[in-house]
Amino acid sequence: MNTLPHRLLSTAAAAALAALLAGCAHQAQAPDAAKPSQPAKASAQAQPQVVRQAIAPGLYELAYSPKFNAVFVNSSGGFGKDAPASRLLRLDPQSLAVLGEIPLQRRGFGMALDEDAGRIYVGNTIDSSVTVIDIASGKTLGVVQLAKKVQAPGRDGKMQERYEHRFRQLVLDKANGRLFMPGMDSKNSALYVVDTRALKLEKVIPGMGFTATGIALDEAAGKVYVSNQQGQLFTVDARTLKLEKKHEIALDQPLNLAFDAKSKRLFAVDQGLEAFNQSRERAGLKDYVSRGRGDRIVALDPKNGSLLASQPTQGKGPVTLLADAERGRLWVTTREGASVEVFHLKTFQPLQRFDLPSHPNSLSLDAQTGAVYATVKNGKNDAKGSNESVVRLSF
Repeated sequence: MNTLPHRLLSTAAAAALAALLAGCAHQAQAPDAAKPSQPAKASAQAQPQVVRQAIAPGLYELAYSPKFNAVFVNSSGGFGKDAPASRLLRLDPQSLAVLGEIPLQRRGFGMALDEDAGRIYVGNTIDSSVTVIDIASGKTLGVVQLAKKVQAPGRDGKMQERYEHRFRQLVLDKANGRLFMPGMDSKNSALYVVDTRALKLEKVIPGMGFTATGIALDEAAGKVYVSNQQGQLFTVDARTLKLEKKHEIALDQPLNLAFDAKSKRLFAVDQGLEAFNQSRERAGLKDYVSRGRGDRIVALDPKNGSLLASQPTQGKGPVTLLADAERGRLWVTTREGASVEVFHLKTFQPLQRFDLPSHPNSLSLDAQTGAVYATVKNGKNDAKGSNESVVRLSF
């Protein structure tokens, strides 16, 4: 999940947090809205294929399920008296037609799919909670409240009631029966751990600095990696829940992470959003020294946080990345660049680019075919409250 609702935030905060989160239509190829372009240095590829559907307002994270032969996507709904409610939508993976929906009592943003248990965990960013959905029945199995409300100073310095932490991404650890979520705060972010068997909050691991956003899991090694917006990388033991390491890394805004089990490398975007730099300074980190210009992807050694490789993205504002180890591809969405870019997983050589106005957001992989699904959010020039899109990309 990579954006938060703008109406809840001031202009500056909305600019920073827009980068954080993140009816059945007729099938459309949308040639004017989704144009694949071939980088000059890339080798010859099969003809790229793009299917795009305008689905619902407020689309955020999505997940492809081969077991259920569906793409699940969260619609947070709209705001206002006649605005549509939040729903979990089920799409046909080929046509992207809406096959069904599950109403959500709390607005859905983040998502984690557990095919073995037949569950979807929906992150309720506004309510600082997680809703657990049974896929077969569509019933809510439970709601796990995460952060508590506290009295804290707002942006104007006045005391107000708000949740101690906000949440965006969810990572499922099936081996240990846990769900991990970074809780964002301007001074003391934390990692929240939910027991997925008991459906209750198990532990909160504090001390993760300014706005912890990125998270990835190394299942084989049993390590959880968390990054924040002051260039730090944390390692947590997935079994003992002990915070083991903290590394200073050579980038400023590691918004999202992806771990490649084959190469044992940790990938990150370095977003380069000026609003984050301003927020960091307002949070009291006035002596922070910038470590890069952003607008790039990097590879890190998770053992020590060292920088292994760096590659600029063609579009500005990279948001989410996804590693396809089987095909040696790294997929990246760029919010301001209005594109999805594909790089060679090992060399970072550009392979493909899909132009997808206005703001490509989240990604999910069909590991069997190599197709990738993405949500595309509206921009300021799109009609207010209009449906946002899901796309299916392949080449």
